[in-house]
Amino acid sequence: MPFERNPSFTGRESEVARIEDLLFTKDQKSKIAVSGLGGVGKTSLVIELVHRTREKHKDCSIFWIPATTMESVQQAYRDIAQQLRIPGWKEDNADIKGLVRDFLGSKDGGQWLLVYDNADDMDQWFHNSKDEHTTRCLVDYLPKSTQGAIVFTTRDRKIAVKLARQNVVDVPLMDESTARQLLRNCLVDQRLLEPLDKSTALLQQLTFLPLAIIQAAAYINANGIGTADYLSLLNDQEEEVIGLLSEDFEDDGRYRGIKNPVATTWLISFEQIRRRHPLAAEYLSFMACIESKDVPQSLLPPSLSRKKEVDAIGTLDAYSFIIRRPADVALDIHSLVHPAMRNWLREENLLTQWSEKCIVRLAEVFPSHDYQNRSIWKKYLTHAKYALDSDIIDKHGEYRIDLARKFGMCLYSDGRWNEAENLDMLVMETRKRVLGQEHPDTLTSMNNLAFTWKLLGRLEKSIKLLEECVMFCSQVLGADHPNTIASSTTLLEWQTESLTG
Repeated sequence: MPFERNPSFTGRESEVARIEDLLFTKDQKSKIAVSGLGGVGKTSLVIELVHRTREKHKDCSIFWIPATTMESVQQAYRDIAQQLRIPGWKEDNADIKGLVRDFLGSKDGGQWLLVYDNADDMDQWFHNSKDEHTTRCLVDYLPKSTQGAIVFTTRDRKIAVKLARQNVVDVPLMDESTARQLLRNCLVDQRLLEPLDKSTALLQQLTFLPLAIIQAAAYINANGIGTADYLSLLNDQEEEVIGLLSEDFEDDGRYRGIKNPVATTWLISFEQIRRRHPLAAEYLSFMACIESKDVPQSLLPPSLSRKKEVDAIGTLDAYSFIIRRPADVALDIHSLVHPAMRNWLREENLLTQWSEKCIVRLAEVFPSHDYQNRSIWKKYLTHAKYALDSDIIDKHGEYRIDLARKFGMCLYSDGRWNEAENLDMLVMETRKRVLGQEHPDTLTSMNNLAFTWKLLGRLEKSIKLLEECVMFCSQVLGADHPNTIASSTTLLEWQTESLTG
């Protein structure tokens, strides 16, 4: 389990107990959904559940799957397959999700608990009328076993009901008493709660939202101010600015007429971090342009001082902007902090600049597709995809194409040819336009796409492209060049295969 227990679990014993009862009574339910608005502490509840499960059920295997994107799910399934040493998981084009589903559904799977965190994308989970017969959704890959159980966290109650039917645990906002207990637990100096009327006013303005309370407490701890002073800071923030920071928040309709407490507490802390800890602010800007979950620390831009890097991460942790994954040397950014940071960058006209910096850094650290490097490049896949999907940067830029090439080759090496195809085509078309049809790099990209098409069963199409590649190789490199000979030999084999059926 990559997460430590979180203080926002405070006062939620009844909800955790209910989930435990549903999962581990004789009348066991195989699927439970934990539903609630963003920032109410759903993930913290499930983290507490996981720790309790580990303590009470020593033989239960527990797997945490971040369900924010298909790429993150695919990577999590692959990690599970590797940990369980499921036969066939290394094979080219293996259906990893299917292998995991079938293994956990068998008697060999043993006792297990799967957690799908942030299951918020309806299209990702369920079929629609257009793709029902052509595309498999995540619901098709949920294992079934009397020895196993699944927990989902989601902001969307419709998804919760579709996934778990009547087994939905709703997580409401905290009441004032529970919120005060959380604030007290988070403060280093309990005297800062005084005067009582000011701390009560503060909690009310934060709408008893756990994430906002934790962020406020982090600022109070770092600066040694009282709740009255922090309340004054909240009131000083301009509503227009907070509105801009909140644009991509889910459930922001609940804040009509009041300032979004998460965006407000975030801005107060971030402005101070920007003044006092520039590297920490740079790291947060960088992480806003990649996937928010499981960010390897090795991906962050290096500083001149290792101490400054450690201090910067420590600062973001102290202000509750990130969650450390100690075992994985990785970081998570809260799903509400991430859009707030992106919106701030957009408002400051810095989003494109930081998106480009991420592309450059990813292209720099992404290793070759050699399978021995798989443990390295698999950490970067979700972040590379997020960066490459950006529509605010030049899609044909040098570093972007270099990253797309590396990303595509790794997907190819992993047997994920359908995903590699679009990247191979982008690289080839860009190189043709920028470098010219006869450039060696263009010829290499043509060769790569031909091999991908061949593995996808498009033999005639791959032959036609390889014929073109061989022709240009002969003109540019010469008929006796090793690359020309290799491509010609492959072309002959494919042509023979086509003739013999």
